[in-house]
Amino acid sequence: MDFLVYYAPLLATLAASLAVFAVLQRLFRPAPVSVTFRSARMEVAVSVVLYLMLFAFVLFAFGRGGSAAASPEPAGPADYTFPQALMQLLANAIIVLPFGIALLIRRQGLKTIGISGQNLALSLVGGVIASVIAALILGQATGYSWLSPATAFMLIAQLGVGVSEEAIFRGYLLTRFSAAFRRSVAEVITALMFALVHIPQRLSGGASASEVVIDLAVLFLWGWVFNVIMRRTGNIAGLALLHAVINVAGG
Repeated sequence: MDFLVYYAPLLATLAASLAVFAVLQRLFRPAPVSVTFRSARMEVAVSVVLYLMLFAFVLFAFGRGGSAAASPEPAGPADYTFPQALMQLLANAIIVLPFGIALLIRRQGLKTIGISGQNLALSLVGGVIASVIAALILGQATGYSWLSPATAFMLIAQLGVGVSEEAIFRGYLLTRFSAAFRRSVAEVITALMFALVHIPQRLSGGASASEVVIDLAVLFLWGWVFNVIMRRTGNIAGLALLHAVINVAGG
């Protein structure tokens, strides 16, 4: 049962985030974000190819051929320096580049990945409130100091992680799978994709099989909660900020 104690702060953060956005949705009464595609099946096929490319990059980054510095995942909080933050940003630019190229080739706008002015206020207000709650819950649990000299560099780097991963999973993939499947099915599929892409990092860190299974379940829950919030807002801005703060304080 130790894993429940270990993950309790993150689970509490996710529950609080859901509650925050549920309340704000009633206050803001956001208009639905409508995105349509000429061929939903083609969008899913392209999405799967891009996801496999992402997965291959993550395997390389955490395999014998890759380096920790080039990985799309954070190093320890105390390790961050400006050059490391730049390497993190570069890694995230690399992983999001194929998705950006696909948008250009297919002449699809940023709105199709959750980047627009629609419901931006709701997303940002919710993201800020949820991030403050996350910083309090996770910071107290991990003893993380926001006054650490490395915090600014790490936060900058993790904003890159937050923007890239939210643009990919909640923006690109969820939007396109939702066009082909029922929303609930799309949320489950993309939450699982989000969880699976993080497993190579866990394995490279020497995690046991049971630890990987537990991590997979928690990451799936994280992905599903963020998918639900994305359904409420249709905008990734607040989620990117919250993602970054969870990575920093929970690291």
